[in-house]
Amino acid sequence: MVAVKRRVLGVLAIVAIACAPAPGTPREIVDAYFASMGRDPLRTLPLVTPAFHAQHGVGVVTNAEAVRAYREGDTTPVPAGPVAIDHLELGWLMIQVRPAFARRLAALERTLLAEETSSDTARVAVRLAPREGAPFEQEFTLVRNATGTWQIDAIAQRGVDATNGFEAFIAHPTDAARRRLEAALRDR
Repeated sequence: MVAVKRRVLGVLAIVAIACAPAPGTPREIVDAYFASMGRDPLRTLPLVTPAFHAQHGVGVVTNAEAVRAYREGDTTPVPAGPVAIDHLELGWLMIQVRPAFARRLAALERTLLAEETSSDTARVAVRLAPREGAPFEQEFTLVRNATGTWQIDAIAQRGVDATNGFEAFIAHPTDAARRRLEAALRDR
């Protein structure tokens, strides 16, 4: 009986999530981005454009690409040739699902700094303050897609330094930030 109740509750939760209204304003999209990061990363995919994935550059590589890079002494294998969007989406999701990242992201204090909207573009700027380290800013550029829904097209960060670099990576994982963190760890 308990198992049946759990299944029914699970189905009801899925139905409630599916029926929940999609975020509408640029600020709601940014709020949904932070709410989904770490906890339910699949929900970030409809919030971002394909161009966003090309910008962050976090992708997965095949075993052959990893072996080639290892043999050539490269610690950061990259795919040979253009990277397919699904490799970028999968790389993005693989970073977001780490429980330690979700905890650190949830600990960031977020303050809205600015919101500007025109007919087809918007900008939302937030200040993110880690428990330790200096606050930094994250600016979202959003565009309307063909259906009129807002999507995040790019993210820029300002004020990132050695005291907040890890939190900045968690708030917007990019390959460039990963390489900076990796270099900083090697230099210790």
